[in-house]
Amino acid sequence: MIDTTDIIVLQHFYNHPVETVWQAITDQDAISSWFIKAVFKPEVGSDYTFTHESTTISGTVLIADRPHQLQYTWIVGDSGVETIVTWTLVPTDAGTEIKLVHSGIDAYGDSAMKMFESFNQGWAHCASELEAYLANGSE
Repeated sequence: MIDTTDIIVLQHFYNHPVETVWQAITDQDAISSWFIKAVFKPEVGSDYTFTHESTTISGTVLIADRPHQLQYTWIVGDSGVETIVTWTLVPTDAGTEIKLVHSGIDAYGDSAMKMFESFNQGWAHCASELEAYLANGSE
């Protein structure tokens, strides 16, 4: 049986070309516009930070296969807990299918359910914010 607190899977369709969506999730200025303040380079081995109010998320880019897959570690604040976020982009005739997987959440132990709920809400909000960003002429 799969523990439902360990992995979040979000699938979403964007009516935009794959290169446009890739740019939105990898360019630090774009990320800062629709997500949170970012210092980010889509290069394997590159360290990044996302900063929102008093929370910093940091990690390292593990995969940067333009424009198909982006994967990075995800460490919230000084928790020391490392999870993995993977974006897979699939071009279609009508736009881009995205599959976002956030895995390893059980590493939070007793806090896993709380973190799962927080991440799940956060990623759903991000999908909406990314849609709004793309719809407002990011191309």
